Amino acid sequence: MNFSIRSLVVAAIALASFAATAPKASAQYMAANSTTNHVLPYESVGTINSVYLPYAGTYLISGQQVLYVGGPNQETSVECWASPNANSTVPLTHGPSSASTVQTAGYITLPLNGYLTTGNPGTFWISCEYYAPSAATTVQTFQGTITATLVQ
Repeated sequence: MNFSIRSLVVAAIALASFAATAPKASAQYMAANSTTNHVLPYESVGTINSVYLPYAGTYLISGQQVLYVGGPNQETSVECWASPNANSTVPLTHGPSSASTVQTAGYITLPLNGYLTTGNPGTFWISCEYYAPSAATTVQTFQGTITATLVQ
């Protein structure tokens, strides 16, 4: 085979270009936590989960929370969100927040997706609250998982 220097140079440039533009995974760290069963206080905030973030950066937050609404047959509104403090009504700016209405004696699954940019290690909290016509309605958390993946 007869190779010219020009052919080798073109091949080397093509190989270097391909290597420089090859996709690279950007996720560097993932933290996760699951909920245990909690009974939410009537028309008050209850913190149900938390995730510790050991590094500064931007995290992609994802997860879901299953809740059961029991008691007399009445419409109940349930909301869950991520906040920088436990039992806080102040949600994260771009953090997960989800709400829905359910008839009593029903299950509801709330998606919890968003992102968080932090300058320091720390914890974010998942809190929930419900509104019902009477205190006879109860809301209990069941299976739920929240993850935070460091993306930059």
